[in-house]
Amino acid sequence: MKLLPQGLVLILILFLSGCLFDHPGSEKPSRKLDEMLLGVWDGSNGSELTLSRFDADHYKIEMTAMSGEVQTTIHLLGHHAAAGGKDVVWLRWTPTEQNSRKKLPKWLPCTYALGVNDQLNISIPNEEKLPLIDQAAASIEKGTAEALGDYYKAAIPRDDFFHPLPTRYTRRDKRAKQDRLDQPAIVPESKSESEMNHQSKSKESSR
Repeated sequence: MKLLPQGLVLILILFLSGCLFDHPGSEKPSRKLDEMLLGVWDGSNGSELTLSRFDADHYKIEMTAMSGEVQTTIHLLGHHAAAGGKDVVWLRWTPTEQNSRKKLPKWLPCTYALGVNDQLNISIPNEEKLPLIDQAAASIEKGTAEALGDYYKAAIPRDDFFHPLPTRYTRRDKRAKQDRLDQPAIVPESKSESEMNHQSKSKESSR
């Protein structure tokens, strides 16, 4: 039995569990889209991540993976809103999917880093050890934007709030180019001396 790639499973678990938040750091974007993120990314686990422009401030995101012959895709929207001094991308269900999950929290904060060779690394909250969760539990259960705002300011700057997904993403056009470079060059076979002599004699006899 084939399982979904771990990175996609983690995000699905977070979105379907209580490890999300009712409000983001801010619903108002604090910056424009990062154009370097737009495009198709291939995951090291066989998944696919597509980021496109929803509007000037929001990403349209699709994460796709295969489990046997069954394809699973989740559709998200995202925007940048700084929290705790960090540039955070806040993910949420698209309006269509949110309608079927009205009682579930809908916001997932994440950070990212673009490495060498067009590699994308994504970090999400550590669901096993959200810092300060005990102290803020009552406020988080209330789900007020103000309470969560105070929580984000205290928790997000901590080193243990985010942890990296095991999946590493490579830009598709970059990977295709690298695959071409990795292929052995095809060198045309040189003609043997006997073949060259035979062709020379054939030309002379045809004159």
